[in-house]
Amino acid sequence: MRNERFDIVIIGTGAGGGTLAHALADTDARILLIERGGFVPQEPENADPVAVWKQLRYQTSERWLDDRGHLFRPYTHYCVGGNTKFWGSVLYRLRREDFQEVEHMDEADQGSYLRILGLLRNKPHGEELPVVILHPHEWEGRVVVWLDKDGKAGLFDEAGTPKPEIKKLVDAGISVVGVDLLYQGEFLADGKPLEQTGSVANPREAAAYTFGYNHSVFAKRVHDVLSVLSFVKHHELQPKQIDLVGLAGAGHWAAAAAAQSRGLLHAAAIDTQGFRFGNVLDIHSPDFLPGGAKYGDLPGMIEAAAVENVWVAEESGGRDATDPKTVEDWLLSL
Repeated sequence: MRNERFDIVIIGTGAGGGTLAHALADTDARILLIERGGFVPQEPENADPVAVWKQLRYQTSERWLDDRGHLFRPYTHYCVGGNTKFWGSVLYRLRREDFQEVEHMDEADQGSYLRILGLLRNKPHGEELPVVILHPHEWEGRVVVWLDKDGKAGLFDEAGTPKPEIKKLVDAGISVVGVDLLYQGEFLADGKPLEQTGSVANPREAAAYTFGYNHSVFAKRVHDVLSVLSFVKHHELQPKQIDLVGLAGAGHWAAAAAAQSRGLLHAAAIDTQGFRFGNVLDIHSPDFLPGGAKYGDLPGMIEAAAVENVWVAEESGGRDATDPKTVEDWLLSL
């Protein structure tokens, strides 16, 4: 091998290297592919989301240094096919027009930070989400998406100032994003939270038909959370770290979104309040999700989340989050 000559050497067999090799395969060029790892062993754990995404069975165990000199375990895989071997089947196929934009409706300088009110537009789906962004002037490259049962209004007290836990994060140089999910905040004409979803125009209403053709309100709200996370991830400021918080009635949305975030999140703080899809007995409940109780119910979603740092309350073995002011201290400790 040392004495052989090649026209092209491709380092890495993932989406980039593998695609290039495929494109050049029919040429007369002599091509060498170099991959650091071997083939992924064929075993039952290949199809086990807990083994792959939670226990990180196939992830490298080596440690890297970040820009501050701190050791961390990189989310990478050394194998034939590279990271694409694991991510290719779960990543969204996004087009350029799928990346959202925010129309600034109001921007106010609050001294140490900017308060930005706007509409997050998801053009392919024809959707708009009211958002608030608290962006510190001395930004540290970190963003926390904070979900609340009252929408973005839940970030503020009755006087309209950020709650102490939110202000503490902003003072630490962290941007905080709040959002009105479907049927929250500005979506409510009378200001009353949605208690029951509507019925379809069919006297023989059945969940199998209704939700075989329509997304549930819960699924749509999780979709909204993922739209916000996608916007933050692809923002021109390029945040280095994204965290998700869901407390006091918003934990189940955060858990479901974290389970689909696929490595995007650095940390997730989830107060489940003991919620279980198996206890939702009314198909008109905004929390109804077809199949939600399968595969471990809400704890199963949390286990499947590819998030390195997870803070869970109201579950056996979880941290004590009866006082939500403890959450920001945990976030700041990471």
